[in-house]
Amino acid sequence: MNECYPRYDKEYPGMIEKAEKKTKEFIESRKNAKSQHKVFAVGHCHIDTAWLWPYAETKRKIARSWGTQLELMRHYKDFKFCASQIGQYYWLRKYYPEVFVRVQAAVREGRFEVVGGSWVECDGNVPSGESMARQMLYGQRFA
Repeated sequence: MNECYPRYDKEYPGMIEKAEKKTKEFIESRKNAKSQHKVFAVGHCHIDTAWLWPYAETKRKIARSWGTQLELMRHYKDFKFCASQIGQYYWLRKYYPEVFVRVQAAVREGRFEVVGGSWVECDGNVPSGESMARQMLYGQRFA
């Protein structure tokens, strides 16, 4: 399968097509090829809600990052993206409603997937079980 991962080189014509062909040949050569799961690559950017910057920067970064993904969708018809922190959808709706409307349209088209379901992606080592349950509870209530 290493033949499917050539080093990116803009001078290498047909790189993607060759990798897709090799992948298809590999999967079809397996005994259980017809029962295999389908695997899809979907864009995702993890944006730390409270990294080493103020919340205001996180809010701007969400609008910039997701807006860029929407622009990529405009250029690449098969491109899909997912985002997983519901609190960030909340901020986008509140501070960048025009981008939020575009995200909603992309969700309806099946090109922008809402995944996860917690308010923020929390650290699984530090918080208590109650804290993690609350992240999911508030995340699932968002509408």
